Amino acid sequence: SAPAEEMFSALLLAAAKATVLITVLMTGGQRVMRWWLTLVARRKSEELFVLNLLLVTLGLAWITELAGLSLALGAFVAGKPEGKGKINYADGGSYDGDWLAGEITGTGRATYAGGAVYDGQMLNGKHHGTGTLTDGQGMRYDGQWQNGVKEGKGRITYPDATVYDGDLKADLREGSGILTMPNGLTYMGTWQGGQINGTGKMTHPSGDTYEGSFVNGQRDGSGRLTYGDGATYEGAFKADLRHGQGSYKAPDAAYSYRGAWEKGLMQGQGQMTFQDGSVYQGTFKANQPDGRGKITYPDGTSYDGTWTAGAQTGSGTL
Repeated sequence: SAPAEEMFSALLLAAAKATVLITVLMTGGQRVMRWWLTLVARRKSEELFVLNLLLVTLGLAWITELAGLSLALGAFVAGKPEGKGKINYADGGSYDGDWLAGEITGTGRATYAGGAVYDGQMLNGKHHGTGTLTDGQGMRYDGQWQNGVKEGKGRITYPDATVYDGDLKADLREGSGILTMPNGLTYMGTWQGGQINGTGKMTHPSGDTYEGSFVNGQRDGSGRLTYGDGATYEGAFKADLRHGQGSYKAPDAAYSYRGAWEKGLMQGQGQMTFQDGSVYQGTFKANQPDGRGKITYPDGTSYDGTWTAGAQTGSGTL
């Protein structure tokens, strides 16, 4: 039929054009290119050399288009894949997506030998822009990339269902972010070097809530801790323990303490006020009056003397 003959003629013409063009480019074109690129190389400028390669690729693509062929053919003849394409690697990995001047650039899917899969933007063969990576072992990252590393805003879901949502830099949690763990622990605050560092709020499964300073994931510096049973502590911490000056209020206001702490214990000079109004002021050791101290009772009487393990001992004045 006439349409079939026209299609056959068009295919023959395209094949002839492609054959002639490729023959010319592969014979005379190689000599010209060798001469030209040698001349450019003598300038000893990497940027100029790369620019010339790009111009050659675009020029050949333009010539093939003028000949009624595709842009991609010209780029391919120049040794530079262009447009959409897929490559399979010997290790089992592959890439299917955009190419620019012979580089994996644009949007595509990369499958790696270890089972990881990346869907998103690429630049010069690296994850760059926004994309999603799954590692084949339960980890998933959705977010921004810079030159092959996680950088910017993103969300990581770990194999144990822990979720981090926030800032990243050089593949590490850096900046502000929220961590949610399957056991109920949550943290919202600052990160540095992949660790909880700076100020933030952490809530434990027990109901304890801490707001304040952290160093490498531990309470360190000034902060306020509210316990699940209603007790509160406000003051200094070190290595996750109450350490320095601080104030504590026991559950149901049974007593309160204001003074020195050491490694989580009342230790040093302080003042304890009991629910009945009695007030002890003096030295503490291991959470109890120990050493020199004075207690004043609600009726106005008092004892001023020595104490051992919370009991009045030795000499004193009533």
